[in-house]
Amino acid sequence: MNKWEHLTHKRFSTAHPDASTEGRKTSRFFYECWKNASQSFRDEQFDIYFGKTFHYKDISWGNVMGVEASDDAMDWLFRAQDDFGIPISLTMNQMNIPVEMLSGGKEFSDAFIDWLGEFHKRGLRSCTICSPHMMRTGVLQRNFADMIWKNTVNQIVDNAQKVVNCIALGYNFIQLDRSLNRNVGELRNIKKYVDEYNRKNNTNVVTCLLVAEACLPFCPYKREHDDIQAHHTAQRYSESPELGGITCNTWRSHPQYGALPRAGTNCFWNRRDTFKTYADLVDVFKTSGRLINWRPDDSALENTTPKHCYGVVPERVRDGKATELEKYRATQDSGYWIISRDSFADILEENLVPLMAWDSVFRDVGGIQRPPGYDELDEFHRFTKDHFWNTKEYYDLETILMNCKNECWKCHKCEDAYGVPHIDSLVGLPRVSLSRSSGAASRTVSWSAIRDATSKQ
Repeated sequence: MNKWEHLTHKRFSTAHPDASTEGRKTSRFFYECWKNASQSFRDEQFDIYFGKTFHYKDISWGNVMGVEASDDAMDWLFRAQDDFGIPISLTMNQMNIPVEMLSGGKEFSDAFIDWLGEFHKRGLRSCTICSPHMMRTGVLQRNFADMIWKNTVNQIVDNAQKVVNCIALGYNFIQLDRSLNRNVGELRNIKKYVDEYNRKNNTNVVTCLLVAEACLPFCPYKREHDDIQAHHTAQRYSESPELGGITCNTWRSHPQYGALPRAGTNCFWNRRDTFKTYADLVDVFKTSGRLINWRPDDSALENTTPKHCYGVVPERVRDGKATELEKYRATQDSGYWIISRDSFADILEENLVPLMAWDSVFRDVGGIQRPPGYDELDEFHRFTKDHFWNTKEYYDLETILMNCKNECWKCHKCEDAYGVPHIDSLVGLPRVSLSRSSGAASRTVSWSAIRDATSKQ
């Protein structure tokens, strides 16, 4: 492996598009994307995570997205694990655990162990579980000694002491809080402890950052949002004027502030050195995506050969100042990535900056029609040459974001870089009205439409 392949090896935790599989046949499509991906792309994957819900008598316990992979999707996920060697990981990150699970006696505990055991028999060896009490009793570790146990990012593990506590509970995969995306200093403290712990105990505790998820830093709605969403789905939350209309959609769609880094908790790295700084401090980078619901149906496989790769949607990154909802719509409307690379290592090796222009995507590798004289590399450099993310002004902001600690009220560097008025909190922005054309509504994209768009490029 060259240095970039080494840096990206087993680096990414990728979401399974659970919402695409509910009531639809999209399960094999996802499998075929992995089947046709390059080996170098598959080698970069640490795991694929998905959600399922435990039901017993009158209780249920699952995940805060309000969606889960279908049973058919589960079959294809296990097949992907067997065929491609990429581990799959069950996510149960719901914070409001039913009280019966903790105080209902052995009946409920045994029922859950039996339920989880069925996944284990099929080959599951990784699970996110949000129950410090269950972890502390050791019942999970005793029944599944070979399991990777992940805490949930919703537990807000935002400093080294909380990492120490999680390890003491029995977690061996530590999902760090989003705020640490902007606190490299504390990441260094965490790495120092974890490295020493692993050395002393001959263990392999792994750390993980959720580097791409559009949640507001320190959002006061986050816990209520998760509790509501677990029962009503993120889609219904987003479309509700009383919920999404006064929260997430307010800042995500705002024409002045919707594109600012402070409107979300994502890592902002556009240069190789910035990426390497994080890669030297954290083992795994996780991206959200279980709410994706616009994957083509399996019937599209009759006319196409999809593959996972990295690609650029020029309309999505535009000048670097698109709002979250504008980027969402551009991704849906384009659906086709004519600029692509087989792995993130390739992007790093070729130094194809800005790095944030690249997304993990799927594309059709059969029957692609290119315009005369078209060259991917020339096209990429053409639209990124004067891109905002490639300016000194943005590079200065990128450096600040690594350690700004989301103290937006006294910083305002985001507003200065983007040329908008200072604002202490985005929470108080005027509410937005929602419609099904606003970008908050879901939409299924047909593969025929994508192919039609392709032929025009």
